[in-house]
Amino acid sequence: MLRSLFLDKKDRFLVFSTHVPLDVETTASETHRADLLIASLAASPRGVILAPMPSCFDLPTLRAMSPACVDLNPAEVAYYGGVPSLIYSVRLGELTPKTRFTNVISTTVHDVDALEAFVKCVVTGARNSLLARFDQFGTVSDSQIRWPLCYIECIHDVMPQTNATRFLQQCFGNLKSRIGTTETGLEWESILQIALAFRCLHQSLIGTKSPFEMYDTVVKPCSLFVTMPGECKTIGDALSWISVRIAEGLTEADHVLLLVVPSYGKFPDVDGFVATGKKLQGKSSVRVCAYQAKSGRALPKNPLPERSPLNRGYLLRGIAAQRRSFHRGWEYVDESGVQELLGHSLSPLYPQKWPHLPDAPDVAGADGFD
Repeated sequence: MLRSLFLDKKDRFLVFSTHVPLDVETTASETHRADLLIASLAASPRGVILAPMPSCFDLPTLRAMSPACVDLNPAEVAYYGGVPSLIYSVRLGELTPKTRFTNVISTTVHDVDALEAFVKCVVTGARNSLLARFDQFGTVSDSQIRWPLCYIECIHDVMPQTNATRFLQQCFGNLKSRIGTTETGLEWESILQIALAFRCLHQSLIGTKSPFEMYDTVVKPCSLFVTMPGECKTIGDALSWISVRIAEGLTEADHVLLLVVPSYGKFPDVDGFVATGKKLQGKSSVRVCAYQAKSGRALPKNPLPERSPLNRGYLLRGIAAQRRSFHRGWEYVDESGVQELLGHSLSPLYPQKWPHLPDAPDVAGADGFD
């Protein structure tokens, strides 16, 4: 067919499209065989032009791909990295990220250094030869790589299992159950739980700043990731429970970093806590920060309690109400701060549009992604 259509004929062009991103310019790759095809075509006087397909977060364009895509929502698009072919295939039932991943990667990783490289890569984008076989699931630019969240989950699942990986598995499961109904804002809460877990891991493995810069110096704390029992129904209950867990952790290590999420469904004002503990001259110092991630609320209902280990509350929403409306102890993290918290791979999940909400303390708004 190629000979009959192309041999010695002018103004003929072959357009070759691939379903998945391929790093066709990396000839040293053991996985990507498309580079060999490109190398052979480059010898032709007709030459070859590489035209990578960009990601797309435009809902009308993506919904127009197929009748199966007409109800796509922004959170779902972000989860699949804005890759049109991947979204199309998932919606038509032709391929799932997990299926494609397991068809290529059949073994688990036992190297702890690979886990450290993976966490660093998710947060900073820095490529590492230990992760070369996973490059095909991401997009590369300027020596950095960015994976869609759906493939971050797949790579995470073959890494060495720890307390953190079990917590992240729960977060991934929560997100997948929530991305279909974005009016609740819970999908944004799940995304931030994942981002905070990677940030805490990044500090415990590499020794960088903790979320909200809770340590004065850079250390490698022992990180714990926990879901509070349902009996903890108030901030006071939570602080008492956290203090006990910090004390237990300090019997094993000099520095402890704790990421905590409530399981009680009506827990007031707070979606999670980040706590630190460290030994100081035979005594222990405990600091606790709260965060709220709901996209549809302008402000929390109540001020934070005074004279407690709870130092500060952070609103991780992106567009702040007027500062005069803040309750005591709460402050907004602006867009640049939230983007930094999300890190390199997760930054595309930052909502493209936020509802502009009035200054009332308890205002239900539209979904942050739409």
